[in-house]
Amino acid sequence: MNWEAIGAIGEMIAALGVITSLVFVGFQLRKNTRVIIDTNVESATERLISVSQLIASDAELARIYAVGMRSFDDLSFEDKVRFSSLLYSIFADCWDQYAKYQNGAIDERVWQPVCENVAMMVAQQGVRQWFAATPMSFPSNFKGWIEGRMKVRPLEAAPTQA
Repeated sequence: MNWEAIGAIGEMIAALGVITSLVFVGFQLRKNTRVIIDTNVESATERLISVSQLIASDAELARIYAVGMRSFDDLSFEDKVRFSSLLYSIFADCWDQYAKYQNGAIDERVWQPVCENVAMMVAQQGVRQWFAATPMSFPSNFKGWIEGRMKVRPLEAAPTQA
């Protein structure tokens, strides 16, 4: 065997090593992406639960939320501030999910429930009134997406108080 043959064998072994390394890196990236997506799902779920618990644990906030969803205009100034803070935090979370979806950091199974929740919210008269009356500091593409949900989802009849 001559030196050229030994060199060629060495190059083949090195090429196989590079290919093996690339395959390994590909598997690691795929696994890492899945972990990031799962972490995003867990974080979004925790934030949704936190807001729900906040409303459920505070009777006054629950009342404000219920009245505000029916009609933002029916709230007092102080109640509008609390309702606005609550909705802003909800929509800020939606914006976060929207940005992650646009960047591929969450997939369709995570994004679809966000879309459904936003559609349900913007079908409420009070949310539409709030959205029109409150300047939100969100990017125009996100505001446009919200407005698109409003066009797709008609207003729901306001629930009557029991």
